Amino acid sequence: MCSMPRTLLLGGTETSWREWLKSHRSDRDLICLDPSDAVLGQPGKFSRIRRERPAWEKFYGSLDPQRSPHLIVSALIEALVDCDDNAIIQLYAYRSTPVLRQTTQLLLDLSQATQILVSPQINLKLFRFQVEPEVTDLDKAFPHLVQQAQRKAQWLSLVERCEDHVVDLRQTVVEGVRLGSGSVVDDHQKAKLDLEDAYVEVVGNSLLIVADSEFDESIVSRAMDYTHCTRVNFASPSLYQGCICSFAKKTGVDFGFGFVQSIDFLNRRATVKCTAIPPVPVPTLRLGSLRIDKLGSELGELKPWQI
Repeated sequence: MCSMPRTLLLGGTETSWREWLKSHRSDRDLICLDPSDAVLGQPGKFSRIRRERPAWEKFYGSLDPQRSPHLIVSALIEALVDCDDNAIIQLYAYRSTPVLRQTTQLLLDLSQATQILVSPQINLKLFRFQVEPEVTDLDKAFPHLVQQAQRKAQWLSLVERCEDHVVDLRQTVVEGVRLGSGSVVDDHQKAKLDLEDAYVEVVGNSLLIVADSEFDESIVSRAMDYTHCTRVNFASPSLYQGCICSFAKKTGVDFGFGFVQSIDFLNRRATVKCTAIPPVPVPTLRLGSLRIDKLGSELGELKPWQI
């Protein structure tokens, strides 16, 4: 039996675990569930580090833990498989919102941690702890500009490791966005609706229209009546450019990370820069909400389900 505890780290937005980890981690597995962390590797994903190398990685696609909290819960469950009993679990920088409060409580319950360290920023009354938490003094987090520079260095490293891929969207499941979630409106139907220049998809009760041009209200209303949709969502093809992404196997395991260069909606093909070695089949293309350019600069996060 291992004599060291399984430790969960819960810090705030103004604190950092970097010095604590240097002093206490040793050779323990480290599960990082902070998508904005640029010290351990590329942001926008989760990882389990073993002996300074990633033993497991999962794409997240954003820097904001509140964007897709269900993916964080899923990531913890996956990361704990084949994990050492004395692992360290580093959560995101907590800020007080209803979504993060409930997500954090789920992670506390699932972690099976026998030691919980929290920064003085955390209001302990907000959570139910299975073991008594220990309030720990931490270093101050790096300034925003320094954190941004750290992430940019990791994005540049990603860009340099990527190769060109062409992904056939007709043969690929797309995750993380509206695109690919519904039924495609074919060319014949689009001609009837005067939407020949657009990519059109019915997603539940919503109509997704991807086009550079704008359409008259009468055309949009007719399209909604024809497809029996109650809502319409417009997106420009340029919004997809630079979105960070991953390739995933049928089992759901990510095997390459990169970013979208462009999408040809007429032929339903995506040009992607990815760390996977081409040519390779892409069962699943996961798109994130964060966009970067070829110089590693962050272009901001898209609104939820904007594309």
